[in-house]
Amino acid sequence: MRPLMNPTHHVKASSSRITIRTGVKLMAICLIVVTVPVALYVRVKSKDSPKFSKAERFVTSTRRAKDTVTVQAAGRGKPFLNFQNGHEMSVTYRGDQAAVAALQSGGAQPRALASADFDRNGTPDVVAGYAFNGAGIITLQRGNPDAFAPTDDSVFARIQQGYNPDSLLPGADVYSVPVSPDFLVTGTFTKDGKKGVVFAAKGGGLYLMKGKSDGRFGDPEQINLPGPVTALAAGEFRAADGITDLAVGVSGSGGDALLIFDNGGDGFSNALVQYQLSSPASAIEFGGLDDDLYTDVVVGDGSEVLVVHGWGRKEQVAAESRVERLNVGSGVRGLALGEFEWDREGRSEIAALTYDGTVHIVENGKLDTRPFTDAEKALRTRANLKPKKLTQQDIESGPSWKSSQSAGWKDGKQILGSNLSADLPKPLMKTNLAHKEMDEVMLVGQSQSQLEILRPLSTTDPTPAPDQAVLVSGDTAKITMDVQSTPVAALALPSKLNGVQDLVVLDSTSTNLSIVPDAPNTTITVDRTDDPSGASLAAASACTGAANDCSLRGALQFANNAANNNTTISLPANTYILSTNGTSAGGCDGNAVGDLGANQTMSIVGAGAATTIIRQTGTGPANDGDRVMCMNEPFTLNLIYNFSGFTMVGGRDGTSAGTG
Repeated sequence: MRPLMNPTHHVKASSSRITIRTGVKLMAICLIVVTVPVALYVRVKSKDSPKFSKAERFVTSTRRAKDTVTVQAAGRGKPFLNFQNGHEMSVTYRGDQAAVAALQSGGAQPRALASADFDRNGTPDVVAGYAFNGAGIITLQRGNPDAFAPTDDSVFARIQQGYNPDSLLPGADVYSVPVSPDFLVTGTFTKDGKKGVVFAAKGGGLYLMKGKSDGRFGDPEQINLPGPVTALAAGEFRAADGITDLAVGVSGSGGDALLIFDNGGDGFSNALVQYQLSSPASAIEFGGLDDDLYTDVVVGDGSEVLVVHGWGRKEQVAAESRVERLNVGSGVRGLALGEFEWDREGRSEIAALTYDGTVHIVENGKLDTRPFTDAEKALRTRANLKPKKLTQQDIESGPSWKSSQSAGWKDGKQILGSNLSADLPKPLMKTNLAHKEMDEVMLVGQSQSQLEILRPLSTTDPTPAPDQAVLVSGDTAKITMDVQSTPVAALALPSKLNGVQDLVVLDSTSTNLSIVPDAPNTTITVDRTDDPSGASLAAASACTGAANDCSLRGALQFANNAANNNTTISLPANTYILSTNGTSAGGCDGNAVGDLGANQTMSIVGAGAATTIIRQTGTGPANDGDRVMCMNEPFTLNLIYNFSGFTMVGGRDGTSAGTG
């Protein structure tokens, strides 16, 4: 018995035969019915495929470096900088075949650089962004442990013998991404503490690639925004909580706006605040620009710079009450925050690059540029620092900036330049390649095929010799480096253990990274283990390379000379005795007696922690001992100390120093 059928869907069979022509038509209809779903599936798949780094065609390919100088830098910037010529790095790409081929052939266009320690091994890894075929590519190149955090003590001895390890390893992981990464930032964007990247196309969408436990990245995830991106920055807004925040400029149907996200751990789902702008945001930076405990955000808005002051999470504020506006004219193109003008409190200034090529140094109205008197300098030392009882404070309830207490801002200095030759996402950046108190401003794309560094000069800086590559105008030195083609992005890595700091450069005609080394001022070797003092210390501080003229204390005496800032001290395997008693119960009374005093940027490289020992045997004035070392006794800003490959023993900080 057959089941009952709905007569509506029952068709009586025709008794006539199907002709050849009718059969062909039926076959065609069937093919169309079968093909349509397949075609739609392929189309969607094709559209989505650039978004993912999971590729079936995984390849490895090496792009050899050119055997030519890519950045003419040797000798330029002296006496502040000690550049050597820049050269490309050879690189071995690993990833999707099409992306690797684009990098290998030069078909990918360089766009951006950023850095973080993604695999947590103590070295800076570098990510580079490229545009390709309407989408993008991101490469991840690992830092070299030999340069920053050796896993084998034999590396220290090799460094003492002249080994200068590359900052980066030659391998690079390749990720295909859905948009050109014109903006590329790094940070801890998730609650698990792993570092990842956020990127965006100029005029496009915003994406997050979360960090994985192996130091690689997950698939791109789009962050919903009310419009396409015009500017991007990452940092900690308000009080630091360990999760990186985002500030994004967007241009949508609701107009131009700045969005600040403070919920990275929850996926940047909702902006903390949104500020309407008069023009598309052209640049954004994070930094501290007032006297409170909280980090602020600065954004370029047409001819204005807006400062958004941070506040505690337990304080209720009106968003607009946190804003200061200042006019710099000509349209803001780039921003950088740093110590561009010396002052007593170490306040940060705003460097604003306008479209006519002028860099404006915008200063806080409270800036006090009076130099310290000799009497003030004598009091302003660690030896005179009195211990204070620590009190607990809820940082989220602390006092924050108030407009009634603001002294405003002023356009303190203008440094004239040429018109911008390229519309780059980040044409201005802060550096401190001289390792001194004041920062530099680096200009990328300011002039065709050149990098420019603007170095503020202090009253104690030596006058540079007349040189074509160093032009002095007023209190600013301009250093120029010629690049093989228009520079697109630059990134200063941390100093290596030997004191060399590498500048990474991407230019418009090569996908390879170029490395420009900035070497130490000089390198000296300690050649005696005793501790001469008094009149004998001068002879042991010569450190000329002649026999027996460089003790450990003498080496620091040499390195503390301002003219020798950024010295590398080589400490061969041995035990170095400190026996000269200090004269102050609190210690930190200069380098000549008691504690060693390290008061300029310097690097000290031993031959290994087990074989290179610094032993303090001094009893101090109160018979409770001296420390081994006191660092930055005069509270100088921005000093860098790189100490590795040795062990300190015997130092004491007893009751007479107020420490118990």
